[in-house]
Amino acid sequence: MQGATTLLTCFHYAHQGYAPFSNPELEHMQQWTEEEKAHVRDVRLMVQQIRGCVQDPAQEFFWISQLYRPDWRPVVF
Repeated sequence: MQGATTLLTCFHYAHQGYAPFSNPELEHMQQWTEEEKAHVRDVRLMVQQIRGCVQDPAQEFFWISQLYRPDWRPVVF
């Protein structure tokens, strides 16, 4: 849990707190392959279908949904 939270903290810090995966308009600024872009779009749709960020770490999409959350803060358990 601590390791994953640390990785998310570094990710969000590197992107100035902004979740770059949540804004489709910024995809063209990334140097991603079409396969990577398709994956980001697919996961974005899944996160939207579950109605945003998952709050329970026992749930399947908890960690990945944290990447798409623009107001992300470290979760303390």
